[in-house]
Amino acid sequence: MDIYRIFFNSSFFLLTLILSIFALAEDKTTEVPLIPLEKIAKLPTISDPVLSPSGERLAAVMVFEGREYLVMAKMPDKPGEPFPEISKVELTQENVQFNRFYWPNDDRLIVSFRTTNTVKTSRGRRMFNYTQLGSIGNDGKDFVVFKKKPGVNGYYKPRVSITSMLPADPDHVLAELDYNPERWGSPEVDKINVYTGSRKKVMRNRLSINEWIADNDGVIRIGVQIREKGKSAVTNRIYYRKTKKDSLKVLEKADFFSKDRLHPVKFHPKDNNILLVRNYQEDENLEDVKLLQYDLEKNQLLGPYVNRKVEKITRLVREGAEDYKVKLISKTEDEGRFLFKLHSDIQPTNYFLFDDKQKAFVLIGRRYQQLEGYKFAKMKRVTYTARDGLKIPAFLTLPIGQSENIPTVVLPHGGPHARDHFGFNNYVQFLANRGYAVLQPQFRGSTGFGEEFKEKGYGQWGMEMQDDITDGVKWLINEGIADASRICIMGGSYGGYATSMGLVKTPDLYKCGIAINGVHDYAEFIKDGSIYMFSNIRNSFLNEKDDIKENSPYHQAKRINAPLLLIYGDKDTVVSPSHSKKMYKRLKKRKHPVAITRLKGGEHWRTDEKNELIKFKAIEDFLHRHLGGRKG
Repeated sequence: MDIYRIFFNSSFFLLTLILSIFALAEDKTTEVPLIPLEKIAKLPTISDPVLSPSGERLAAVMVFEGREYLVMAKMPDKPGEPFPEISKVELTQENVQFNRFYWPNDDRLIVSFRTTNTVKTSRGRRMFNYTQLGSIGNDGKDFVVFKKKPGVNGYYKPRVSITSMLPADPDHVLAELDYNPERWGSPEVDKINVYTGSRKKVMRNRLSINEWIADNDGVIRIGVQIREKGKSAVTNRIYYRKTKKDSLKVLEKADFFSKDRLHPVKFHPKDNNILLVRNYQEDENLEDVKLLQYDLEKNQLLGPYVNRKVEKITRLVREGAEDYKVKLISKTEDEGRFLFKLHSDIQPTNYFLFDDKQKAFVLIGRRYQQLEGYKFAKMKRVTYTARDGLKIPAFLTLPIGQSENIPTVVLPHGGPHARDHFGFNNYVQFLANRGYAVLQPQFRGSTGFGEEFKEKGYGQWGMEMQDDITDGVKWLINEGIADASRICIMGGSYGGYATSMGLVKTPDLYKCGIAINGVHDYAEFIKDGSIYMFSNIRNSFLNEKDDIKENSPYHQAKRINAPLLLIYGDKDTVVSPSHSKKMYKRLKKRKHPVAITRLKGGEHWRTDEKNELIKFKAIEDFLHRHLGGRKG
């Protein structure tokens, strides 16, 4: 792991200097070296670094020779020196992936990990992700699993979570491991010894609470309950108690979709009477979500929450890195050390440690170490107008040195109620490096552009959301940027749906399509979702019953003209592999040009380096064959 030392000064001159060295200027020549597939497809060299409470240790996931390891390191006494101790832990079991990790103290690390299991349901056998918690010593030894207990009908709680890290009691944490054995979906809270895994129940769940929030003393004071009534009504209740001895009482009852309801997040770090809440209009997909203060005694909002020291340090970092996106990702309890990630559209993420005591700024690691030295294409924010007059934001990346008549890949994001972010994206840079313009339309329904914009996408699968993508393609053509005869649409998850639906709805617009873990049978997707909790909430985002098959690519496959590449992971728990397999069989039966790539053991996410290389190779070959771009 590379480490560099940069001494802090008020102007951050040296920080700016080192970042300018990392970032290579955009070259105007078209002779840009091809980035080898085995480099662009690699998983991050380092990801998710977290500081221990004292800042004396660091944990992160790192990849060595294609395999993921959990790494724990002792920080050097002086910034810039090598790590004196490093422990490396490999997950030896197949079908196990790291999720997140937390330091309760400097001796132990709590690890959240997940497995994929097949379960019999009312909709047949289905794959689900199950998460578990455990702890491990900072030397990489003595792994202890916090055992889960079965609930209603023998089912386990699929996702476990930390309720409180109990800063005043570093030997224990509060966690939600199990449901009430008689109430499905009602988590109970245990106090767990992080060394032994032994536990004691501290909160029963007789009110069918769905989420618990503890104050700074580890006392559970807030419970959030979501209740569905009938086919559409959803009620949100917030329960509150002033002390541990008091009973929980309703603080607020509101319609789940009300713009005025409270969204509790956590307690103020220095005031147990102040609850920090998220503003409904403040989109949770923004990188820096601003929290509001809610006085529990006065039952009123007090205004924004600001940690002045964190704000000051972050502002100084941003002043020294004006061309970079800066985000604080971890800090010590005494706020003496801060971990930041910095990146731009042409610079992969770098992780920096700022030591406030020693006034030093240290490069901890580069997320994509193997990509240092390559030239990357600039990403631009653009806006175009949809057919109904709505302004649609988008990101446009052009191959270096090109500006017109370019073979193009349209890349709609997943979700669909999610978004793309401005910054380095290895898929985008791979496509631009191969000679393709890349448009990432933030169609209506995307988050991060206001609640009204998001709500315009509800119930619009294959309809207005799809039209927004189409209108973006036509804008590119009218601007002379895209070669109208060489345009492909590609996406994953909902983006895979938008891909196959784009070929259905506008069969002459696209030369080809690539759908990765895509939803193809929309009717099946909706039925599968009926087994989950809060299906009313989910259904409010989906189409009306009469619109389903009309906007299902599988049911409209006969309208597809362009070649389609289907890529799927056979361990995908978000979108069943059956979508891709059924679509392939239907198109093959029609003797349509269709290809399929199976990623053995592949999940919905990027977690296997071998599969990533297979995926990138399949994409490169398919695009080269149909659009004529460059090939390694």
